[in-house]
Amino acid sequence: MNVQHRFPKLRHFADAPIKLKLLILVFAVLVFPFSLAIQLIGSNYSAIDSFRRDVDVYAAINRLRTANNGNLNLLRGFVESGSMEDLNRYNQGIDHLVSVFKELANEDDDIEVALLLHSIWNSFDSWYEEAHASIRQRIAGTGDSYSAFFRAERIGRYMDGYISQLLDRSLILGTDTYRLRVEQARITRTIAIAILFGFAGICVGFALFFAGFITRPLRGLAAAAGRMAAGELEVGALRVESADEVGTLTVSFNSMNAHIVALVRDLKEKAALERRLHREELRNSMNQKMRKEAEFLALQARINPHFLFNTLNTISRDVMLRGGKETVALVDALSALLRYGLEQGSGIVSLATELEIVRKYAFIQHYRFDNRVSIEIDCRVESPESVRLPAFSIQPLVENAFIHGLEPKLDGGIIRVEAFARGQAVRIRVSDNGIGLDAARLNAIRHSREKESWGHTSSIGLSNVRDRLKLFTGDRESFSIRNADSGGTLAEIVLSGGDL
Repeated sequence: MNVQHRFPKLRHFADAPIKLKLLILVFAVLVFPFSLAIQLIGSNYSAIDSFRRDVDVYAAINRLRTANNGNLNLLRGFVESGSMEDLNRYNQGIDHLVSVFKELANEDDDIEVALLLHSIWNSFDSWYEEAHASIRQRIAGTGDSYSAFFRAERIGRYMDGYISQLLDRSLILGTDTYRLRVEQARITRTIAIAILFGFAGICVGFALFFAGFITRPLRGLAAAAGRMAAGELEVGALRVESADEVGTLTVSFNSMNAHIVALVRDLKEKAALERRLHREELRNSMNQKMRKEAEFLALQARINPHFLFNTLNTISRDVMLRGGKETVALVDALSALLRYGLEQGSGIVSLATELEIVRKYAFIQHYRFDNRVSIEIDCRVESPESVRLPAFSIQPLVENAFIHGLEPKLDGGIIRVEAFARGQAVRIRVSDNGIGLDAARLNAIRHSREKESWGHTSSIGLSNVRDRLKLFTGDRESFSIRNADSGGTLAEIVLSGGDL
């Protein structure tokens, strides 16, 4: 399923211009690192603030301790001197100590720190009472000011101890916080590195997806263009996946391919039409030539007077000696030969018609020469009526075999006429066991240089048969003649599927 079908919102992205897609990619690549950098900077600032706060606490505790010891010294100075200047400095020290303590009053996140601050404040209250008692007694001039001072001094030492504990506890907490911050920084750094690597992988995947999103239709275009360049024009319409520049290019390519295919189809149709017209012209030319040839043959197709005399003599002898038993058949055969020579001016007949004329001729010759000459006809073609060939194509071959092959032999011989199908062609063979043809006459027949000579029924020579078959089939190999290895002559006519 297409990603765009599963996520319809991607259709808007797919249809956006490539420039906008690149800007979206750059924005997506830059936003996350900036966000991560801001997060890390904020985390660092937070750690720095924490360290600064801890340092401020340490400094405040140290100032508190210094202020406590300083106030004891200022109180001692006033008790010893009674000077108002020392008293003023003492009051300023008290104010400073209270302000420092207020800074620490908010640092009560830890229970132990809160208890220590409470103890320091209570001790300070006691210390303050004793210190003021000592001051009042010193101002009054009584001798008990030292006793109150010593009590205050003892309380001050307690305060110093509490402050020391507070500092130790703050250092411990600060150390723990530091370790926690260091661990958090290490974890943050590890997470940041992992996130960066993960984001890098996401960026690579997104870049590959984006590149494939743009280059996939381009690769399809390139492949289709390559197939067209190789000659395969009908590559089909490419699927338009977006409405951006690539989609526009795909639409243009499909339109161009359709126009080219239509143009080539028109050219092929025109070429086929021209070929058909050319074939028709050739066929018409051939028909005209064959018609003229047939007319010429019709003028020449006059029965040889000797053959006619011999046939009539045979009929006369049959009437006198045999009582006219075969007269009707002989007259019918002779009239068929005469009618065939006069009527076949068109020049094209069926194989069945041509073989029937050969049978008529064979009947006359067989009757004249009795058993001296035998003419055998074997037709193994399923539908000889559908096989077409020029008239007087087989009968002249039989005449040639009789006149030049068997008549010179005292003992006669056999002429075989075979018609059979082989593959898509029909083959017609005329063979005899006579004396054969000499090399000069064979060469003359093969090169159409045979001199015209009268046969029994016409003056059609073998060269004429060869030329008319070549003109009819368009194949110079449609007729062949040679001397057989076993003796005699073998002539063959080959009619291919397109000529039938």
